[in-house]
Amino acid sequence: MSQVEAAKPHVLLVEDEPLVNMMMQETLEDAGFEVCAVQNADEAVFHLVGDDLLDVMFTDIHMPGMNGAELARLARVLRPDLRIVYTSGGVLAAEEKVPGSAFVRKPYEPDKVCALLSRLACRA
Repeated sequence: MSQVEAAKPHVLLVEDEPLVNMMMQETLEDAGFEVCAVQNADEAVFHLVGDDLLDVMFTDIHMPGMNGAELARLARVLRPDLRIVYTSGGVLAAEEKVPGSAFVRKPYEPDKVCALLSRLACRA
């Protein structure tokens, strides 16, 4: 891996809707992120365990199987320093949110999400 790749913020994108996943992956890559895009929590866990470069996880809340809130709690155990951002068209109950995480309501503005993820990745 080159020094340029190592310097890019690394985002784990977890979104079960294929078109949203593809659009957001492209948006993040265009903004200078290294993106690992997956469509479910099982795939996300694989990367949480095996990818040491992750800075931020951007996850949908409502997904089949393990939802984004459960995934975030597991991610916090596996990777205590990982920054977590939830997204949903609904609301995030206080008990679902892990400490230090952020919430972005759908529909979101991709530029604002990129700015938020950049700020969070710089703190990682």
